Amino acid sequence: MKNILTATLLCVILALNGAGAYGKDKVAVRRGMTKQEVTAILGQPEDVSFDYYGEQWEYYKNGGITKYDKRIFVGFDSEGRVVTFRSVSLRPDDRDDDYHKRGTDVGPMRRYFVDEFCMDERSFSVLYDKVKDASFSDNKFDLVEVASLGCYFSCGQCARILNLFPFTSDKLKALQFMAPRISDYQNANVIYSVFDFDSDKARAAEILGGR
Repeated sequence: MKNILTATLLCVILALNGAGAYGKDKVAVRRGMTKQEVTAILGQPEDVSFDYYGEQWEYYKNGGITKYDKRIFVGFDSEGRVVTFRSVSLRPDDRDDDYHKRGTDVGPMRRYFVDEFCMDERSFSVLYDKVKDASFSDNKFDLVEVASLGCYFSCGQCARILNLFPFTSDKLKALQFMAPRISDYQNANVIYSVFDFDSDKARAAEILGGR
């Protein structure tokens, strides 16, 4: 039984981490690469920023006639490993010096970083269904724990997983696995709404605290 569960867990990780490689010819920058390896491929970044989740590098690639043809965003986790990549083709009217100053109130890198960090809906559905169908709580915990080793969650996804656990103590235990891998802590109220009592919400806040 344990071997079957382990195989299932591995399948989940493979399904959720099926992201490919990126960069020149879309085969260069890969998830898990170091900063040194990224620099060897893309050179030094034009802009560097950081937040609670790690460091973000931004590149502007020359398109020839226009000043810039493409913007590339590379996100690193706290250990300096690649966790997200995004290449954005610029429209002709966006290829100017002010483009990188326009965008959203949270900044373009933050928007792309959050979008890319968490699982896509199809991958999340694989995990959700496996946790839902697991026979015992221990098996559910195993699935959540292993998925949390290699995947990131939005607060909404986290809340949906927590709702699969009938008891508050189990919800809090599952939250402990996922908390370090949440990509949008500003939406934590979605997670707090899973709990009925203020004391449980406070415990959840403690688990999420400092992130």
